[in-house]
Amino acid sequence: MRFSTPAPKKKYQYDIDNFLGIDLSTAPNNVAKNRSPFCPNMVRDTVGKVRKRDGITLVKSFAGSGDGKINGVHFLYGSVNLCVIHTGTNMYLDGETPTLLYSTAENGISVSKQINGKLYILDGKKYLCFNGTTITPVENTSYVPTIIIARTPTGGGTLLEPINLINKWRTEMFAGTSSATVYQLTSTNIDADLAAKYPKLSAKLIGLTIDKDDELENEIVPFEAFENDECDLINIYTLRHRKTDSMPEGRMTVVADVDCVLFDGPLPYKDIYCFPITAAKAYETSFGHSPGMDLLPLQDAFNMTVSSILTNQAANAVQNFQVPKGAAPNLTKFEGGMNIWEYDPKAGKIEPMNLLATAPEVFNFANFLVQQSELISGVNQIARGNAPASLSGAAMALIQQQAIQFSSGLQSSYISLLESVGTATIELLQTFAVVPRIAMIAGKSKRSMMKKFKGDDIKGISRVIVDSANPLTKTAAGRVEIANQLLQTPGMIKRPEQYLSVLTTGNLEPIYEHEVAQQMLMRSENEWLMEGKQVRALMTDDHPNHVLEHASVLNSPEARQNPEGPLVANTLAHIQEHINFAKTMDPALAGMLKQASFGGGPMPGPVNAPPSPGQGPQIGPVMDNQTPLTQQAEAVNLPKPAQSPIQ
Repeated sequence: MRFSTPAPKKKYQYDIDNFLGIDLSTAPNNVAKNRSPFCPNMVRDTVGKVRKRDGITLVKSFAGSGDGKINGVHFLYGSVNLCVIHTGTNMYLDGETPTLLYSTAENGISVSKQINGKLYILDGKKYLCFNGTTITPVENTSYVPTIIIARTPTGGGTLLEPINLINKWRTEMFAGTSSATVYQLTSTNIDADLAAKYPKLSAKLIGLTIDKDDELENEIVPFEAFENDECDLINIYTLRHRKTDSMPEGRMTVVADVDCVLFDGPLPYKDIYCFPITAAKAYETSFGHSPGMDLLPLQDAFNMTVSSILTNQAANAVQNFQVPKGAAPNLTKFEGGMNIWEYDPKAGKIEPMNLLATAPEVFNFANFLVQQSELISGVNQIARGNAPASLSGAAMALIQQQAIQFSSGLQSSYISLLESVGTATIELLQTFAVVPRIAMIAGKSKRSMMKKFKGDDIKGISRVIVDSANPLTKTAAGRVEIANQLLQTPGMIKRPEQYLSVLTTGNLEPIYEHEVAQQMLMRSENEWLMEGKQVRALMTDDHPNHVLEHASVLNSPEARQNPEGPLVANTLAHIQEHINFAKTMDPALAGMLKQASFGGGPMPGPVNAPPSPGQGPQIGPVMDNQTPLTQQAEAVNLPKPAQSPIQ
């Protein structure tokens, strides 16, 4: 019997000689073949080669209910060292079989401190204590003070102990009577945080109220707060004085009432941190001005115009008739709503009155008001999403850009506000961030990373600057127009992902990033050369442009007065480096860099010592002449040049 055996499975292999690492700025399906969109635990220790990262071993995994990322590992040292692992919302005592100690922790980074043989853990939600066996909130075991004694059922009493701020419990002792059934506590709201924070003023704070009518009139608090005519809210006023020559430390006062001052002392901040935002300023006043204020008269006129139209429609919606005097019409009604009118034709005909008609001038005036509102506000029909079909995408993008530029006053004020708030945030962190904080940092290419910092780590930052993008890139029509224009310009968009990047983000930097980087490099090298320093050339440089830019360093009489000096010597040596690289550049590399190939020649020798004045540095071999590509290029037999017929 003959059996047919299936063909063996084919194995496919793709070799990458020069792996360039991970690419997080490109969609995974568009990543180059020598890049990867996902490289967990990979290390690129040699050029073009990767390997698995060493030193990582799975010690223990947690996959139960409430488990998640490891938020902290805490140690309690003693006769027996114990380890508490905070994962997700759970905390375990480490061992061969982890023991669950606490299950309602905050799912965030936790820190700990060992004090008197106990481990105190802060998880961002509770203050916890681990005594070697259990974990309990500190508030459950903290001291409960007796804050008042000899209190009558209606109030009063003698203060005894201050409130313990760690917990929310307290004891009040009453001198009761046989007839009292209601005893008034010192707090109407047992969780009165403000009274707990200021125990010496707790009696005054609890007795404060707010004016319901005043609060509702000014819309300070929502109406639901007074739904049952009971509200524990009170007004707190914070007054800040900027640091000046007359008051160098500034001043800050926090008051709840005339005789209830919560804080009064130097300003603890660098500034008062109160920032305005307004489209314009009213001259010689502290008030702002907005184009919206100029719309108020137009809006009033528009309201009156529409009101007159609606009044006419509502008042004359029922049909009226014009009847000649003495016609004496008689009405006979039939089923189905049919009516018969009888009248004396000698007196005249009954005619309906058309009172619903509104003069066209009224509607034209309403449209005129709308147009004037668009003109003053800069909010045109395209910005409102009502684009006419007759306009092209370029025209709509231009109109939208002009509308955005019209609001440049408000935009400028908004950017200033962002910069001020950002600078204030940095200053507050510099002053008060004494414990480590964690920040998400976004890089230039939209890559992000988590970094831990304290106030001392950001002491060098003095100001936050917000860079505003082109208004045209903030609209979809504008981005489409920019992308299409760049696509039609030769040499601008070289890859599809560049077109999609402009279309989705409006960011033009990836298109010219290489050219700008080369230009900045040439300027930096010129500065070094003018300072007498040496610089190195690489085979990937834009050699013609480098030679042209570096030659400008010598375009001064001062430089030429000392041809043997380091400025002239280093500049000429560096230019010679570029010339040597240009002559010996691999034609394939020149094509990739879009540079002209200037023919072959020997590579410069190795670098042994700094060049002497007037002599360029010796450059070692940069390209390996043993590579298959170089050998293939050298093996090509070039045709002999034609002989001139003239001898």
